[in-house]
Amino acid sequence: KILNDFAALLTDDIMSGLNWQVDGPEGKEPADVARAFLLEKGLVK
Repeated sequence: KILNDFAALLTDDIMSGLNWQVDGPEGKEPADVARAFLLEKGLVK
């Protein structure tokens, strides 16, 4: 159930945007991008 709920948040568009933040000109750290996403979705505090 938890993984299904989480997977529903990771659409192709969202995943592309997250990847772009890491691989694009911003060059952010993957952990920073992941944490920001989780915070935005209210999955971590």
